[in-house]
Amino acid sequence: MTRSNIRYPEGGAHAWGVWGAAAGIYFVAVFHRTSLSVAGIAAAERFHASPSQLATFMGLQLIVYAAMQLPVGILLDRFGSRRLLTGGIALMTAGQLGFAVSPSYPLALLSRVIVGLGDAMTFLSVLRLVAVWFPEARKPLLTQLTAIAGQLGAMLAALPIVGALHRFGWAPTYAGAAIIGLVVGGVMYVVVIDQPTPTDAPRADSLRMLLRGVQDCWSRPYTRVGAWIYCACLFFPSLLTLLWGYPYLVDGHGASPQLAAALLTMLLLVSIAGGPIVGALVGRWPRVRLPLVCWWLAAAIVAWTLVLVWPGPAPSWTLVLLMVVAGAGSPIGLVGFDFASSSTPATQVGTAMALVNVTGYAATIAVIFGIGLVLDLLTPPGSSHYSAHAFSLAMLVPYPVWLVTGVQIWRCARRVHGPGDLAYAAHVH
Repeated sequence: MTRSNIRYPEGGAHAWGVWGAAAGIYFVAVFHRTSLSVAGIAAAERFHASPSQLATFMGLQLIVYAAMQLPVGILLDRFGSRRLLTGGIALMTAGQLGFAVSPSYPLALLSRVIVGLGDAMTFLSVLRLVAVWFPEARKPLLTQLTAIAGQLGAMLAALPIVGALHRFGWAPTYAGAAIIGLVVGGVMYVVVIDQPTPTDAPRADSLRMLLRGVQDCWSRPYTRVGAWIYCACLFFPSLLTLLWGYPYLVDGHGASPQLAAALLTMLLLVSIAGGPIVGALVGRWPRVRLPLVCWWLAAAIVAWTLVLVWPGPAPSWTLVLLMVVAGAGSPIGLVGFDFASSSTPATQVGTAMALVNVTGYAATIAVIFGIGLVLDLLTPPGSSHYSAHAFSLAMLVPYPVWLVTGVQIWRCARRVHGPGDLAYAAHVH
C-alpha cells in the first residue's frame, strides 16, 4: 500500500508533521524574500543602483508574486501542494544563488524575479494543506501559525544577514542562504502528502470553470471585504521589513545599523506574539473582527504621523511605538482570509484566498514603488544615501492607500450580513 492510499486522521500527528514540513518551506520563502531588507545600502553600492532601481529589486519580485497568485490557485486545484512546494523551493534556491554571484544590476534583477516565482507558490500551498488536513475549529490558529513561520523567516533575515554581510561579504552570505532551502525542501518532499484520504485528491476542473470561479468569489462581499482588510494592513509592516525600514531608520533618523536591525526584529516579534492572540480572539468572538481592523488603522496612522512630524530625529520611544503598531498589522490583516473563507464553498476556498493575497500585495507594490520614485526625485544621482528631508516626503505615500482601502472596507462591509460585521450591527440598531 502506497502512502497516497493510506487514510490519516484529520488533525492527527501526521497532519501536524505535514503542516510543519510545509510551513518550513514558507519560512525559507520569507527569509529569501526579506533577505534584501537589511542589505539595501549594500545592494545600492554593489550594483550602483539608484533609489528607484533599488525599489525595483523588491517591487518587481512582489509584482511577480502577486501576478502568480491566481495561476497558483489554479495549479493547486490541479496538482496539489506537494508539487508546487517542490517547484517553489527549487526556483528560490536557483534565484538566490544567482543573486549571490550576479556581477551586474540586470542579472541581479533577473535573480530576484526567479526568487519571486518560487515564493509565489508557497503560502497558498500551505494554507490549502491546512484546509484539508485540519478540522474547521483549528484552521484560524493554523493560519496564524503559518504566518508566524514566515515572520520567523523574516527575523532570520535581519540581524544574522547584517552580521554575515559584514563578516563574510555578499556572495558567501547569499549563497549560504540558498543552501538552507535545499535542506528544508528535502524534508518537505519526504513528509508532505496532499490530502489525508485518497478521496480528497485535487480537482481537475476545466480552465473555463476555474476562471468562472474567480468571478464568483470576487462577487461575494465577504471576499472583497477580506481583500481590502488584508490590503490595508499588509503594506505598512511590509514596507518597513521588505525594503525601506532599514534605510529610513538609518538615514532618516540617524539610528545605528544595529539599532535599526533590532527595531525591525522587534516588529517581527510583535507579529509573532500577536498571531495566536488575534487567532484566539477572532475565533472566540467573531464580532470583533472589523472593530479590531478599524482600531488598528487608526493607531497605525497616528503612530506613523507622530514619527513623520517629529522635529529632527524621532526619539527611541516613538520608533518603538511605531514598530509595535506596525507589527500588530500582520496578524490583524490575516482576518481578511477569515472573511474570505467564511462564505466560500470548499471547492473555491483557494481562489478566494488568492484574491485576498493578490490585493494585499498590490498595495505593497504600489507603496514600495511610490516611496522609491519620490526618493529618486529628491536624491542626487549616484548617491546611495537618502536625506531626512527626502524620506519625510517619500513616507507620505501610505496615506492615500489607507484612505482608499478604508473607504473600500466600509463600502463592502455594509453589504456583509452576519455577526461581527458593520452592516449587521447597523441593521440590529
